[in-house]
Amino acid sequence: MNFYYSKTTNGFYDIRLKSSYADNWPSDAIQITNDLYADLIAGQSSGMIITPNSEGFPSLCEPAPLTDEELRQKIYYEKNSLIDIALRQINMIETSIKYADYKPEDNDAPEKRNLTAWVNYFNELKSIEQQPNYPFEVEWPEIPSDIVTT
Repeated sequence: MNFYYSKTTNGFYDIRLKSSYADNWPSDAIQITNDLYADLIAGQSSGMIITPNSEGFPSLCEPAPLTDEELRQKIYYEKNSLIDIALRQINMIETSIKYADYKPEDNDAPEKRNLTAWVNYFNELKSIEQQPNYPFEVEWPEIPSDIVTT
């Protein structure tokens, strides 16, 4: 058992590094098993929060629900990330079309269908806020496949 937990700092400490902490080793550090440490880290990786229980031992709990504003911000950042991807795809396809030898009758070419799919996706992303239950329920548009073949 190498790990200690401090409820004051809500942090873990490796006993093998205690000398490097000098006088900063927490006075309330309690020893925990390696299995408990592994379970806590796995739980945290899956979205749980590590907090001290009434005895000062670390335990997992569900995170507090997001406020309406936090939810709006989360959706805003996710939407903008997806818009960036869409714009990069649109730009690459437009460049490909621009430098290819297309004729007006080539409107059904795979690249032009890809362009249409990505532009439609971009427009659907821009209107996410118009959905009836936004921000509590968001139906994300399906990302177009990278290659539409004939």
